[in-house]
Amino acid sequence: MESNHSSSPSWLLDLESQIQHENAEFKSPVQPWIFRAPPSIRKGGDEEYEPRVVSLGPYHHGKQHLMAFEAHKWRALVHCARRSKKDVNQLVKIVEKEVSALMTCYDNLDEKWSKIYSRFCEAYGEDGCFMLEIIRLAFIHKINRHEPIFSQPNKKNDYPSYDPVFSQHGLAYNMIDVQKDMMLLENQLPLLLLRLLFSVLDFSDDIRIWESEATKFIYSNMGFKSVLRASPASKDIFHHLDYVYRCMDVQFPPVLFRQKYNSSPTMRTTIELSNAGAELQRSQDNIINFYKGTLTVPRTVVDDTTKRKLFNLIAYERLRCTGAVVNAYVIFMANLMKKPEDVTLLCAVGILENNLGSPEQVVELYSAISDGLVDSEGHLESIHGMINEYCDTKWRRCRAYLKRTYFRSPWALFSLVYALVLFLFTVAQTYYAIAAYYAPKEESHPK
Repeated sequence: MESNHSSSPSWLLDLESQIQHENAEFKSPVQPWIFRAPPSIRKGGDEEYEPRVVSLGPYHHGKQHLMAFEAHKWRALVHCARRSKKDVNQLVKIVEKEVSALMTCYDNLDEKWSKIYSRFCEAYGEDGCFMLEIIRLAFIHKINRHEPIFSQPNKKNDYPSYDPVFSQHGLAYNMIDVQKDMMLLENQLPLLLLRLLFSVLDFSDDIRIWESEATKFIYSNMGFKSVLRASPASKDIFHHLDYVYRCMDVQFPPVLFRQKYNSSPTMRTTIELSNAGAELQRSQDNIINFYKGTLTVPRTVVDDTTKRKLFNLIAYERLRCTGAVVNAYVIFMANLMKKPEDVTLLCAVGILENNLGSPEQVVELYSAISDGLVDSEGHLESIHGMINEYCDTKWRRCRAYLKRTYFRSPWALFSLVYALVLFLFTVAQTYYAIAAYYAPKEESHPK
């Protein structure tokens, strides 16, 4: 008697096999943490997710516009090996021992890397040593500003002063561009690789100190320092973008407050808030809140890197499927800034530092980033509800109008008092004129 499988159509067997394979993938304890941005997420275009100077990892390796830095990465590998008194091949073999674990960190990795196994290990060794060298030298060149971070043997820069990348002059010109590329979703190296290389390159410093300083280097140019919380446990971090994301700990009012509102109301803009009598203040922590007519928001810096940073953080948040805090934060800021006047007011109260250009550019930037975003987890319902409840009160709007019109300056107050006194004198003069007109007629009547 034939089994059920043998009697089933071939297409059904293929479908069952595919379902079993997908179920096994979902149950697998190994989960990729470095992703490619799918077309549905690439709202800003490919240029927002692709490196411009240096490739780190396999996704963009070998692209023509990034080839200039390949020679520099090889030099970094050679210097690390020489400084640690090891052969280059030794470092590559160390990477080979963990190559399976390193490959599983990447989602949708090109099959070509499985066929050129040795080249993957070599490229990985180059990328890892390059990143370690950049971070190490960045702190070496902080002369007269901070105490040196690394141990004495590694404080020396063994590159010539005319080196185009690793000299003090080279770092000054390349550091910011390299930092920008290290923040991209598709341009990440697992910290597993960096820890592995760090442990064999004879750094005598504690690896926890190195990781702390390395991550500070990564987000030192982030622009979101006010919303970054204390460092999460290093053992939980997968790569540097993951570190920055975990530090983006923006907090909104608690969930319980949402029950007061049946829908998600539209947020008032900065000017509308001011016209309704609400005040805006820079938050001293990472909490966005509205209390007793005052909206507190953490400070942020907007510059020509903000768009790429936020696009990549939002994409990573969506792909890692563990929250929507950055998504909500971007929607909130975009709702606050609909017109250039909103940006000007946020800058005036210290919430925003505009290094991008005109206020119009800031409005356009946040409008582009927030386009299509939805507050799917309801982070903003509470803050929107509290603000709208306050602003919908008529007497508050009237009080705000009087304050804005007549009490905005001492001269406005003086003018109001002068006009009021003049009005009272006019009323008194009119009253006495009428009284004087009728009084004689009353006296002329015979008794």
